[in-house]
Amino acid sequence: MSEPEPRLPRVELVREPGGGTILVHSRRDVPVVFLEVQCPGGRMAEPRELPGLAELSAALLDEGPAGTDPHEWRRRLEGLAAEIAFSARIDHWAAGFECLAEDLGEISGLFLSAVARPGLPRSEWKRLVKARRAAAREDWAQPASLIRKLCPVQALGFAHPAAHPPFEKSYARSGYERAAEFAGRALGRGGEVYVLVGGDISPEDGVRLARRALEALPDRRAELPAEPEPRPSAAPVWLLDHPRIDQAFFGLSRGGVRAGDPGRVALRLANFIIGAGGFTSRLMDRVREAMGHTYGISSILPERRQASPFAVSSFTQVGNLRAMLELIDRVLAEVREQGFTAEELALARSNNHGRLPLRLASPRAVLDFAAGGLRAGLAPEQLEADWQSIPAAPLEAVNAAARRILGDGRFRLALVAPAKQVRDALAGRGEIAVIPAGTTPDRWPG
Repeated sequence: MSEPEPRLPRVELVREPGGGTILVHSRRDVPVVFLEVQCPGGRMAEPRELPGLAELSAALLDEGPAGTDPHEWRRRLEGLAAEIAFSARIDHWAAGFECLAEDLGEISGLFLSAVARPGLPRSEWKRLVKARRAAAREDWAQPASLIRKLCPVQALGFAHPAAHPPFEKSYARSGYERAAEFAGRALGRGGEVYVLVGGDISPEDGVRLARRALEALPDRRAELPAEPEPRPSAAPVWLLDHPRIDQAFFGLSRGGVRAGDPGRVALRLANFIIGAGGFTSRLMDRVREAMGHTYGISSILPERRQASPFAVSSFTQVGNLRAMLELIDRVLAEVREQGFTAEELALARSNNHGRLPLRLASPRAVLDFAAGGLRAGLAPEQLEADWQSIPAAPLEAVNAAARRILGDGRFRLALVAPAKQVRDALAGRGEIAVIPAGTTPDRWPG
């Protein structure tokens, strides 16, 4: 008797007449239920001049329904060991809860009241802003974090929603009235709405619960704003002058891919071999192991509906910067011109085929994966087929995907380093735009 073909976890999919989509993943072995409503908008809808407004608006929604004291709301949830949370993601709002199955009736009632009648308490506004300003100060003090912000803005432009990082002053500029108005129209049952239900609940009960959530949403149609065209920086090198450090943190970036790309499987494998595969990647092997220039180097190839850059990031001692950048140039040129080895591809296929089921260990992860596929135009059956195809992905297709990722080999380069000490190492890389330390991203060069 042959072994059954392995499959990814099953998701029940129901399309509602009003336009909402319900996804249910029933798993009865753990007594926990999860629900999340996802509505179009989020960070993509916030004004260009106020990055972070969506995050603050979601935080206001988090403070409970109208007529409830926020402190009492949090105490009640803690007493039930439950979580009700609102968040702003790049292209959608998320509102959901997680609780023990035995508390589902009470928690779902509390959640539906918070969705239908948000409190938006002015009394909590100063606390919310203060907490995010403090977190921003800490985040922006880290050079590696600065690189993660510099690369997308350099590749896409500050007006792009995937390159719109909030900072301390932008939180301070956001007023309560603007955030409350933004929060008040965040959720609605019209448009591309998804309801995810998973855990210790039957598929039938899950669908009924999802429909109750849809009915609780205001009768409002939310549309995803049009994505602006990427506007890459004119200067190929951005150097954020940080005179007090003795290392150079940097990122090389260029245009990436979008979710649902026809070549997505080969693209993921190519990126894994280039730099996403940790100690098994070509860049790590050559730059860290062979030359000892850094403790780590990696690449990312985000798959979102919105434009996102492919990026390679690392750090090194200032004196090693020229040699390291030249080595990276050579490694990427070798990949583009000669391709990968069969051994590299075999390892990438094995890792990617095994890693996906390991990622899908919880109902939340399963449902997020399925909903992300639907946003990209991929049904669960297509996600399954993608996974099944990994072990047979041909070397020729993966090499072609690598050439596509790397393009003509011209990258924008962003650095956080002491400007005086690294200028010579950047000779021949084109115009250098020096950004004084502390310059907010809305004032970074165009």
